Amino acid sequence: MQITISSRTLEGAADLLDRYGQSPHHIARQIGLDPAALYRSDMEITGRHCNSLLEEASKVCEERFFGAKLAQHQYSSKTTSYWQFIHSGQTVGEVLQHLTNNIEQLYSQANSATLIKQRTGVSLCFEARRFNPKPPEYDSLIQSIELGMATLIYEMRLLLGDQWRPNYLQFRHKKPDSASVLKKIFGDKLYFDQDINAFFLSDDVLNSPITAQVTSKQSTPKLEINHKPDTNSQFVIKANRLILELINAGQCSVNSLADTLGISRRTLQLRLQQNQTSYRQLYDAVRFEMAKHYLLYSSLAQYAIAERLNFSDAPAFSKFIKQQSGLSPRSFKREKSSSQGRQ
Repeated sequence: MQITISSRTLEGAADLLDRYGQSPHHIARQIGLDPAALYRSDMEITGRHCNSLLEEASKVCEERFFGAKLAQHQYSSKTTSYWQFIHSGQTVGEVLQHLTNNIEQLYSQANSATLIKQRTGVSLCFEARRFNPKPPEYDSLIQSIELGMATLIYEMRLLLGDQWRPNYLQFRHKKPDSASVLKKIFGDKLYFDQDINAFFLSDDVLNSPITAQVTSKQSTPKLEINHKPDTNSQFVIKANRLILELINAGQCSVNSLADTLGISRRTLQLRLQQNQTSYRQLYDAVRFEMAKHYLLYSSLAQYAIAERLNFSDAPAFSKFIKQQSGLSPRSFKREKSSSQGRQ
């Protein structure tokens, strides 16, 4: 199942690579991407190619924050929020609700965004999909996550002003040796090794009117969303995303997934069967991808990972990893970390 996104996501990447003294054409060809995608915004590219380009660029440029810096570069001269095109709502909360409901149509099937209600506001949670098949050297999603999160922050500033920062921000991955670049973009309150990638918005922000700069552009057409019935492949993509969100909430089961999708358990099972899969297969696949991320890119202990992924205990988690990979969690982490270090 191919996940495609607009080449607009990589806008400015060629210029940034040039600044680091690297050849955009060479890097694109190396990961199997048509170099034209780095210079045009109207092409469809696979999510795997996008993620691979970002990870390879980070490696060859020796720039840990390539994704975040690409977002900085993209928004350095931007004065109009893309979000102004998606909704006629007058408050930030209305725009964000529309964004999260339609992110797969507005941006790509490679990303998901969810608003989770908190006591004094909401957390906007962002996820980037893993891609299969994928080369092992590009297993990390750190560059894609930081690019996506930075994009959301810059869009918020275009709505609320350059000085706006979220109350705090959370990342799944471990803390880098220096977080100064991320602090410049996101603010000082950054937390790593978290359950989710998210930033918090207070009720005051949600109720804020969007700025005059945005609302005054009456001549700009609104982006129309075509609500079409899900195809089987789109249904599986949505089910995968919801399973991840339900795992994060500690509430994942076949019944809760069916309830969230607004269908019966039997209908859910039939639709998954039509796509040659099942709830258990999707659930195990999502948990394995999350487990790999935590093992390779966080500093969490095995018992903490087991708890986050709804295993009964650390031995059950260890057994699951061995069933999926043929290796114990410790051996898996050592082997994958070693192979990445040799590349």
